[in-house]
Amino acid sequence: MRTKKILIASDAFLPRWDGIARYLDEVIKGLWKDYDITVIAPQFPNYKNYVDNETRFRIIRVPTFNFTLGDYYPPKFAGKTVYKEVKRADMIWTHAVMPIGIAAIMSASILGRPCISTIHSIEWELARRALKEKGFITHMSVVISKLIGMFFYNRCDMLMVSSQNVADLLSWNRINSPKRIIKLATDTEKFRPALDKASAKINVGLKAKEFIIGYCGRLGREKDLGTLYRAFIRFTRKHDAKLLVVGDGIELYKKMFSRNKNVIMAGAQDNVVPYLQAMDIYVLPSLTETTSLSTLEAMSTGIPVIATQVGSVKQYIRNSVNGMFFTRQDHFSLYKKICYLHENPKVRDMLGQNARETVKSHYSWNSTIKSIKKVLELF
Repeated sequence: MRTKKILIASDAFLPRWDGIARYLDEVIKGLWKDYDITVIAPQFPNYKNYVDNETRFRIIRVPTFNFTLGDYYPPKFAGKTVYKEVKRADMIWTHAVMPIGIAAIMSASILGRPCISTIHSIEWELARRALKEKGFITHMSVVISKLIGMFFYNRCDMLMVSSQNVADLLSWNRINSPKRIIKLATDTEKFRPALDKASAKINVGLKAKEFIIGYCGRLGREKDLGTLYRAFIRFTRKHDAKLLVVGDGIELYKKMFSRNKNVIMAGAQDNVVPYLQAMDIYVLPSLTETTSLSTLEAMSTGIPVIATQVGSVKQYIRNSVNGMFFTRQDHFSLYKKICYLHENPKVRDMLGQNARETVKSHYSWNSTIKSIKKVLELF
């Protein structure tokens, strides 16, 4: 039987580590032996550090512009290159409607290739929360993002979504392509609790007895890190603590955090596990998410999580059982939760243990890969 050729078209990929890149890295590990995989992705700075060691699949790099959007170098439109690769493939699998994804969907439509798209974020919600300007500019950005999403997602043969909530949201916005729920997952063997919390802190340059509040992910406006920062400032008026921020993004947050000696900016990291293991509390203050891979990774590492009730986060976190919720954009609500967990180490331990058990039981990559294969075999 001939091996099926799959083209993965993504505007985010290694060596730039973000949620999509980590997702694809894990998925490809589970698929490459059964499929002939080609990845077409941006040619980010230092991309050769990754490509030179890659043997599992072909990879085609699209040049990027020299400017950045936050920490992201947008790829140039490479319609001819994408069309050529789509023509070679049996099936197209896209990740986000950006230049590469758009070109792949259009080429698949022209050439009659089946096209699947994984929904990692709701583009118009991202536009609503991420833009600095408010009012008319934001309104038009949301409208345009929604129209783009409707146009291109409706040209896909299948949409893979992380939850029924996301499927319903797309349907309510007149995106009528068939949808299949595929849960996000985490490598629980890689993301595991530290054997010794004090040693884990020393391992990343912190003091053994410091109380560490952490965040890991993009520094974008939609992440609402200002609320986390205000809660942290209030907390440190009475308590000694450090805020450990792992990730890169817009200058607004980098400048804000750099002014405070108690904030540790670790930057983007290829391996975030040592940093997660050093945290006593993990905070997700986001205004919009679909699933939040970083939160699942923190839970897998046995850290108590305080989060907003966004996306499917509210489906896998049970308040005061395996995590806690705070009111979105309410720094005082977050501050009170941090104080409670700081004062109750046994509760922290209980939430962290339950969080890890939740991920181990319901969010394993083996199950997710099997579900993805079932979708791929439909075409």
